[in-house]
Amino acid sequence: MKSSVSLTELAISGEIEEESSPEKRLRELAPTTPHKALADAFRSSWAALCARFVLEPSFPLGSRLSSLADALIEHLLRRLYGEFDVIALGSYGREELHPGSDLDLLLLIEDPERHGASEQQAQDLLAMFDTLRRHGLSLSV
Repeated sequence: MKSSVSLTELAISGEIEEESSPEKRLRELAPTTPHKALADAFRSSWAALCARFVLEPSFPLGSRLSSLADALIEHLLRRLYGEFDVIALGSYGREELHPGSDLDLLLLIEDPERHGASEQQAQDLLAMFDTLRRHGLSLSV
């Protein structure tokens, strides 16, 4: 209920239309941002983009949700000092995310000698998504 009230307040105040880059908001968060604050920032940005689409059906929702997911992954990789590349697949790779989408990811490492460390970082990335889901993130990987 609380989320829908704050979303309604954003719509009435015009802030949904004014916020030009929720992705930038995520990218600017410090790597030490608490998990709950990160999940809340992502969730409110996701909701604002979806609401903007409802208010303006020509709004490019798929590409904007994909950009927001990019920003979240970039934040998590900074947090984990990730040593691998992330390739988006499926609807995410086509920039056609929608509110019920999940993220299909392919993780690539450059240095085979760092395979063990990179694999641990990949597991840490997945664990971070689980932690964020416990704090209200509704995005699956």
